[in-house]
Amino acid sequence: MRWIRVAGLLILGLAILPLDPESAMVASWIRAGDRLWAEGRGLSARRFYEMALARRPEDPRVLHRMARLQTALGEEEAEALWRAAMRQGDPTALRGLAEVATQRRDWPTAWARWQAWAAQAPEDREAFARWAEAAL
Repeated sequence: MRWIRVAGLLILGLAILPLDPESAMVASWIRAGDRLWAEGRGLSARRFYEMALARRPEDPRVLHRMARLQTALGEEEAEALWRAAMRQGDPTALRGLAEVATQRRDWPTAWARWQAWAAQAPEDREAFARWAEAAL
């Protein structure tokens, strides 16, 4: 009976441990970056997101965060990251691409992207306003 309890604890311990230690490390960098981002410390968050991106260049969570940060900073690389995030299945990447086109004042592209995003996410009321803004 005692060995059953020990075996059960061992199995539980193995289930709790991450199977891929690198994934745990990347997740911790994402969390650290998110905390800094929430505090308004985007440049500090960037360091953690860049470390995560170096380890997981196709992880949609990391791509999204780096694209969001670069969009907020008005950096040209943002569009390429949003496109990569879209290829990896990020459901909000289209919104990011619309934002980038708006920042560039590429109104025809912004209009088309906001229209597509508004159709995809009708609950996003801001999208409709941004779509109208791009039409002016």
